[in-house]
Amino acid sequence: MKIALRHRYLIIAACVFCLTVPAAEAKNVVPGSGHKVTHTSTSAPNASITLRGGISALAGACAGAGISIEASTLPTTITKVRMGTPAAYAGICQGDRLIQGAIGSNSMQLLIDRGGKRYSVNLRYTPDNLVITERKKKEQLRLAAELSKDADWKTLKQYDIALLIDASGSMENELEGAGESKWQWCLEQIYSFAQEAQTLGNGSFDFCTFNTQTQTRQRCTAPEARLLMTMLRPEGGTDLSTPLADMLHARLKEQHTRPYLVVIVSDGMPNQGPPVEQVIIDTAKQMKHEQDMRIIFLQIGNDGSGKLLANYLDNSLVMEGAPFDIVSSIQSEDLVDLGLRRGLVAALNQGVRDSAGTL
Repeated sequence: MKIALRHRYLIIAACVFCLTVPAAEAKNVVPGSGHKVTHTSTSAPNASITLRGGISALAGACAGAGISIEASTLPTTITKVRMGTPAAYAGICQGDRLIQGAIGSNSMQLLIDRGGKRYSVNLRYTPDNLVITERKKKEQLRLAAELSKDADWKTLKQYDIALLIDASGSMENELEGAGESKWQWCLEQIYSFAQEAQTLGNGSFDFCTFNTQTQTRQRCTAPEARLLMTMLRPEGGTDLSTPLADMLHARLKEQHTRPYLVVIVSDGMPNQGPPVEQVIIDTAKQMKHEQDMRIIFLQIGNDGSGKLLANYLDNSLVMEGAPFDIVSSIQSEDLVDLGLRRGLVAALNQGVRDSAGTL
C-alpha cells in the first residue's frame, strides 16, 4: 500500500544526509589517534595545539567557527553546523566525524571523516565567542546585519518577493532565546525588512498572513504590512496550502522579468488544507525553468513537527516526483540569530549552491 506523502516525513527525515563534498581533501595527514595534522596552508595557525582525546578548548573553538559537537573527546560527531558561519561556508556538514586537528589563536585545521573519506579543512573562529555575553552577542548580530545589508539586497533585488506569515494560535507562544513571542518577532523583523525593501530593494512585495483564513495584499508597503499584523491576533489552525497554491498558480499564469522568491515563516505542521508538498510538486511540474521560482521555508520555534516539515520540503521533494528542487530552508535557532533578511539570504544561497552541485 502506498504511504501518504505527509506520513513519510519521519521516514524521509531519518534518511536525509548532507552529501556535498568539501572543497579541500586532506593532505599530509597521518591517520591514527594522537597524530597532528600537517598544515599545508599559509594561513595555518601559529603556536598550534594538537587536539588529542579530551580537549577542554575544543567545544568552544568549534562553537566559535559555527560547529556543535557531540562530545569534547575525539573522535566525535558534528551535531550541527550553523548557517552563515565559517564552518558552513567551508562545507562541513551535520553528521561528519571530527577525527583530529590543531587550533591556534584564531584559526584551526580539522580532519573530518565523511563516509569513510577524510578531508582537511582550515577554519577561522572567534575567540570572543567562547566567553561572549548575550548583550554583546546581540550587538554583534546587529552590526553583522548592518554590514551585510547592501550585499544582501543586491541579491534580493534580483527577485519579486512574496512573504507568507503563519498567524495560527501557536505563534503567540514565546520564542526561545528572543524574549518575545514568535508573532512579535515576526512583526518587528518584517517591518524592518519591508522598510529596507523600499529603499534598497524593488519597493513593495506580496504579503499574506494565514491561519484558517487568509489575508493577502499585493504590492504591500512597510506601513501596510505593519498595520495588517498589528490588527491581527494569532488564532486558530494552520492552512498554508490554500494561500500558497493561490499565490503560485497566479504567478505561473503571468509573464515576469524577474524570478519569484516565496518566503514562508511558520512554526509547525499545517493541520488543514491539502498537503503542502503536493502544492509545491505540482507547481514545479508546471515551471518552464528551475530558476523561475525559489521557495524559502523559515522555521520558527522549537516545534518538532515544524522542523521535520522544513527538512522534508528542503530535501525530499525530488524523490516524491518534483522535476527539480526549488525549496530551501533554515531552522529557528539560525533564523533568530541571523534575523529574517540574513536568514533568508543564507537559505537562498545554500539552495543555489546545492542546485549547482557545489559547496
